[in-house]
Amino acid sequence: MDGNKYIDYCMCYAAMVAGHADPVIAAAITEQTKHGTLYGLPAPAATDLAEEIRRRYPMVEMLRFTQSGVEATMYAVRLARAATQKLGVLKVEGAYHGASDTLLVSCAVPQNTPAGPEWLPSSYVESAGIPPGASQHTYIVQFNHLESLEYQLKRHEGEIACFILEPCMTNGGVIPPDPGYLKAARELTRKYNVLLIFDEVKIGCRIAAGGGAEGGGRAGRSGRHLGPRPYRAIRLPARQAPGGTGSLRDRHARAPVGQGPRAGRPPHVPSRSCRHEGVRPRHPGSE
Repeated sequence: MDGNKYIDYCMCYAAMVAGHADPVIAAAITEQTKHGTLYGLPAPAATDLAEEIRRRYPMVEMLRFTQSGVEATMYAVRLARAATQKLGVLKVEGAYHGASDTLLVSCAVPQNTPAGPEWLPSSYVESAGIPPGASQHTYIVQFNHLESLEYQLKRHEGEIACFILEPCMTNGGVIPPDPGYLKAARELTRKYNVLLIFDEVKIGCRIAAGGGAEGGGRAGRSGRHLGPRPYRAIRLPARQAPGGTGSLRDRHARAPVGQGPRAGRPPHVPSRSCRHEGVRPRHPGSE
């Protein structure tokens, strides 16, 4: 391009784990185009892929395949809201979960807004064109900061549907969880009856074969797992070709969630076996 050669170190922000033009993947895509390129309903190949995801993520009971990671996180939040009948969404400051109106909030450190205290980061909308009501129930916490998480859970107790985070944060560089952070976040969300969403669009299968729930301890250098069946967890494994995946526990999949046109059709595929850092005031009472 422009007479220069460039090396792609971005790799679709880490989603392209096997790189570009891998011969095995290219051959498989070429072969599939002989049989069809896009189906409106689940096909046998989707079931095969669901089985492989189920093998790697044993806690998964149902899946929804999407066209992108943006759709996967959007559907996950919508489903969490429908299942809990609550509107609040917790997300991490600096984390990016796609450009949906609800989640395009505080994806970077604010430039023209006070950062806020460490336990209560400022919430600011990243784009024009987003109605105020779309983000008014989105609340912000700090990654690796359990005090911040519990502060918001207490402050909005009974209002929070879900807490969405990457088990290993990638938007601000690769930031692993502190030892015990993911397990403690799981315990706090369970305590406050909040669904936990692991967005693994970028990091799925990299922390461990079973993703963040299995390898979160290893990523945090503590060698401890979250357990084989974390309750109230919705997971979004990574993708190699364009698209995304939402996976979830069956009891949350039955919420009446529409998809737009033909909203009544079955949306899931059952498996057969199935800051720039500034000085911030401390939280009152913290050491």
